[in-house]
Amino acid sequence: MGVAKSRVAISLLIVGACLAAVGCGPQVIWSAGSRSPDGKWVASGHTDSQTGPGNNSLSTVVYLKPVDGSEPPEKILAFAEGSIVPPSLPALKMEWLTPIHLELTYAGGRYVAYQAAECFGIKITARKFFTIDFGPSGRRRNEEIGHALENKK
Repeated sequence: MGVAKSRVAISLLIVGACLAAVGCGPQVIWSAGSRSPDGKWVASGHTDSQTGPGNNSLSTVVYLKPVDGSEPPEKILAFAEGSIVPPSLPALKMEWLTPIHLELTYAGGRYVAYQAAECFGIKITARKFFTIDFGPSGRRRNEEIGHALENKK
């Protein structure tokens, strides 16, 4: 009987480990996309949360690609793992200023690990704000905060 109990215990451990591994996969907690005014390009981003024993991370990445699929997506912005932002704020805002100029606005508390200045001939700028209000009245406040931050550099 000792061997049978050992087999049952080992089987339960294996099943438990498999279930735990499945539950620890990355979970998308934010995603968005923005098409250029001429409809030729799309910027898309996502934030993934990975949790589990000894593995807790949060990563946000933004890609740019042509809508026609003629080129693979290129990474244009990535935040360092562990960068935090209050859950009440979106990860970032993607706004096309012109068909060849994309502006990315993100909340403070994030550390940029990678940022492209240009991709596929499209200029890419990134702005960091400590608060982001995407409403009509909030845009002016955000611009004032941004100018204040730029003047401190």
